[in-house]
Amino acid sequence: MKSFTDVVRQAEQQDDYLIEAAKLSFVIELNRLLQKREMKFADLARSINRSPAYISKIMAGDTNLTIETMVKLVHAVGGDLNISIETNERKKENYKTKKYESSFTVSKQSAQEGHIGDYFKAFPVNGGAKDEVELIAA
Repeated sequence: MKSFTDVVRQAEQQDDYLIEAAKLSFVIELNRLLQKREMKFADLARSINRSPAYISKIMAGDTNLTIETMVKLVHAVGGDLNISIETNERKKENYKTKKYESSFTVSKQSAQEGHIGDYFKAFPVNGGAKDEVELIAA
């Protein structure tokens, strides 16, 4: 019988898992830029001539994004899309570092209500002075 860790490691090699991980990474980075620019979904939607509902769908990971759409979204928030290919060996070397590169801020209430899932660790922003926490991918 396989251990849970073995099952997870096997799942991490499947295309479906890798696709969802890439989508999640893109959405986290897009959300980080939105927050940095103090933009709302509606602002982003207007800038690319789409509906706020479409942006919500993207942020929920419910779309199969084209590179064209990704470029438009990132450009609209003042960024550039970079696509890189990493070897499996390099990925293993960088796993622990990359694990904590992705973060974004949410309200303390959302974090306390459990809307952050099991994939993030919450840290107070500005020493806890604001009503926000930064979520870092765990």
